Amino acid sequence: MNSNAKAPADIQEDSGEFVLTSIDEQLFGRYIQEMDDSYRLLWTSAETYLDRAFGYCYLNESGFVSACNTFYVGGGYIEPDIITHKEYRNQGLAFRLCQEFIALSRQRQLTIYWDCDTGNTGSNHLAVKLGLVKVGEVPILWWHESKEVIAKYLAAYNYNT
Repeated sequence: MNSNAKAPADIQEDSGEFVLTSIDEQLFGRYIQEMDDSYRLLWTSAETYLDRAFGYCYLNESGFVSACNTFYVGGGYIEPDIITHKEYRNQGLAFRLCQEFIALSRQRQLTIYWDCDTGNTGSNHLAVKLGLVKVGEVPILWWHESKEVIAKYLAAYNYNT
């Protein structure tokens, strides 16, 4: 990836209640603490993240409302990771963030790679709304040390267990 092609410096789209902004070093650190600590494993530092990846988020006075980050980038592909707090879903926030993410991905000549579980109806609906085309389904093998963790996940994403 061309590390010279950076995300727009601090997009500030203010809709009143929410502010859309690109994720910078400070927000990346907050994202790990407030939203998804697995990004500590995905990206060794904020510097590495900002050199190779990017993301956008909506903030309000309480913090993160919704975010679209780079989960994976390589081989000409980029995979977004979208999280929206439950109380803010179905307001078009993830859609707007993904539009920005897709636009910058295309600008960087990266192909969007979208995957989600069959039961994740929100993600599936969002992919269609964004104009992505489903190319297939693959079965998932579930491996975890606790059946309870998997059962909760399956229930959360409307699987018949």
